[in-house]
Amino acid sequence: MDLAPFIIELFENSDAEVIEFSDPPLKITRKYYFKELAGTTPFQNPNIQIINTINNNIQIDNKTIINNIIKGLKDEGRGHGELQDVRNKLDELNKEVQRKKPKWGKIKKIIIWALEYSKDFFVQLLPLLLKINPQ
Repeated sequence: MDLAPFIIELFENSDAEVIEFSDPPLKITRKYYFKELAGTTPFQNPNIQIINTINNNIQIDNKTIINNIIKGLKDEGRGHGELQDVRNKLDELNKEVQRKKPKWGKIKKIIIWALEYSKDFFVQLLPLLLKINPQ
């Protein structure tokens, strides 16, 4: 006697995990039923992976960077003449940064000047320097 159709019907119509028969002694699990008799695999909790990526790209205009540096120097109490010299150097640097092929000689002189001026001042220039087109 073929028990397969009978066992399939039992598992499909019940919530039992194990079906046991006494004559002949037979024990069939739901796992075996899905694997061998029904030809499918039991539903398992799927591994769901949710990836949420947020990219925030904030573009700060070069003039904004320069104005923030000048404002910081004003707050430190620097004189008008000194501020004008700094603004001239920063405007010169900004022109070079925006060029397709910047003149590295000019940029190098401004970087050296900025380092001699102040370590903190140079650090504030880094966002502007990172915008240089390396061609």
